[in-house]
Amino acid sequence: GLRGDLAMVTVGRALDMTGGLPDLRETLSLLGVPQGAAVGREESLDFLYRLTELNFPSGHEISYSNTGYRLVDAALLRRGLGFAGLVRDRIAGPLGIGFRVPETWSDPIRGLGPGYWKDGSGAWQLAASGQHLSASGCLTGSLHDLVRWQQAVLADRGPGQGVLARLGAPRTLADGRPTAYGLGLAWSQ
Repeated sequence: GLRGDLAMVTVGRALDMTGGLPDLRETLSLLGVPQGAAVGREESLDFLYRLTELNFPSGHEISYSNTGYRLVDAALLRRGLGFAGLVRDRIAGPLGIGFRVPETWSDPIRGLGPGYWKDGSGAWQLAASGQHLSASGCLTGSLHDLVRWQQAVLADRGPGQGVLARLGAPRTLADGRPTAYGLGLAWSQ
């Protein structure tokens, strides 16, 4: 469903922040759509399918954008592989943990409290977004769940086998310069 330059971005570039893909939330905000406005999966994708230009030529810069994860999520769904099912069947089930994949910020998750932040006056505010979450930021779980997943990844076993190597593999810009950013992991010294 993508058009123009967006259709030419590879999965690797979409996920390593070098694709030039406009960040959906940022783009909607620039167009005046409030952070809390309800924007579902289909509305998000319909909007992205109308875009034709990248923020910069793919592979030439690094710019954080969740849009790549959203588009890969959509591609997986078209192949019958929903992110929630993949997490449940390939990670949570085998590790016996409670990772969940809500569709929106307001979906209730048993045992999970919503996020809060302090405003300028020091008052607590409920954090919320109306945007559909997709694979770009929807994974939830307890600290225990996260530690179990991290142990599997660091021990290179079970569902974590090979994950660190794949996510942390060096990536480069089109001219060969290393980015210090993998497929979801940034390297710093």
